[in-house]
Amino acid sequence: MAPDWGMVQVVIGLAVLVFVMPPHWAVLLRDAFRILCLRWKPRDGQCEYLSYAEMTREPDTPVHHCRRACPYTHRQHIAGQTCWQTTVSDFFDARSFRRKIKEKPTEKLPLQQRFLCVDREVLLAFILCTIPASFAPKSIELARATETFEEGFLKIDVKSRGEIRSGPVVLHLVYNPMPSVQVPWNHSLTVHEIKCILEHYPPYYRRTLYYHHRPIPSPIRSFEDVKRGGWVVAVGLTKCEPIPVYMDVFNDPVDKRGVVFWQAIRRVKTIIQNNIQPLFQDPVEAKDICAAMTVLDYVLEEMTDSGLGGIIAGSRLVDPDVLERLTVDQCQQAIQIFNSSPRLDTEGLERLRETLSPILLQVLCGVYWGVHLCVIYVKNPGRELNRILPEVLIKEDRFYLQGCSQ
Repeated sequence: MAPDWGMVQVVIGLAVLVFVMPPHWAVLLRDAFRILCLRWKPRDGQCEYLSYAEMTREPDTPVHHCRRACPYTHRQHIAGQTCWQTTVSDFFDARSFRRKIKEKPTEKLPLQQRFLCVDREVLLAFILCTIPASFAPKSIELARATETFEEGFLKIDVKSRGEIRSGPVVLHLVYNPMPSVQVPWNHSLTVHEIKCILEHYPPYYRRTLYYHHRPIPSPIRSFEDVKRGGWVVAVGLTKCEPIPVYMDVFNDPVDKRGVVFWQAIRRVKTIIQNNIQPLFQDPVEAKDICAAMTVLDYVLEEMTDSGLGGIIAGSRLVDPDVLERLTVDQCQQAIQIFNSSPRLDTEGLERLRETLSPILLQVLCGVYWGVHLCVIYVKNPGRELNRILPEVLIKEDRFYLQGCSQ
């Protein structure tokens, strides 16, 4: 197809006029020039858009599909104008999205460059899946003072926010993991699990947990269950691994971090105090219950596990072998006790006595280990993803990834 030489002459003429016109005319001319260019080459005004809403219809499908060679050649960053293809695009396998969407980049982005548009949920999902288990809590103040987030093999640079910080947010992302024969476990997070964690579920949340390698359903079925104590006890009984970072709740000031943890631990204490302690008066059983209450009082007051070993030394609750003596059904029953009402009626208390009598020690041991592991996780600030990321990555809805040579 022969070029439209008339159109070429118009474009060249407009480009020259930009240098001799007043500034406000130049802006109008620039917009006109852009329109003409898009009529000539419409594809220059499009880029691929990855939306979390377009993830697979199967909520239990992992967002990442490892190929056989994936552990050895895992998504090495390749410098170039489209380097996102070996990081974000490749990490979210094409099967992860129902369909590809073509996005028209905002008018403030240059037509000569190529971009990949992603929404906030896709970007945060990538961070959750790639942040290493060796992550160390960050200084919130220092993290927020920079336009870069860097941890392990992952680095995200905020390259541009447009004029007066009101334009499109342009990012450059590098993910360069060392080759390994072991795929990081958080690569197996599902669409549903990531969605829930981004909605302030605890970092231990999984739709399915495992006790003695046998599946049990998560005690969290809705956000109301996040406030209950079942998931804390499940952590102690199943020893499930947490994601290194989580989304904190912002209803409280900075010194009230970890709301999701502390409200659940308080519910555990209330249930033991109201429902369990009055049922068991045998000296040995009462001593175990008292030890559990001592642990709960201490961590809720001090918000740390430091010194916990000294105040519970010699207790049967610290013996991890005790946890191995439950059946799968008993494990589920133990977890469900702490999702129940904190004030049972007489009939409910009698049923609770029947359930707990043969497994009281194991349940209290699960309480101890669950609370202990949760406090170890939350005691130091800096795991709160929505506090340690550059603020723009939390507030904006869409981002444009550019290549590293641009």
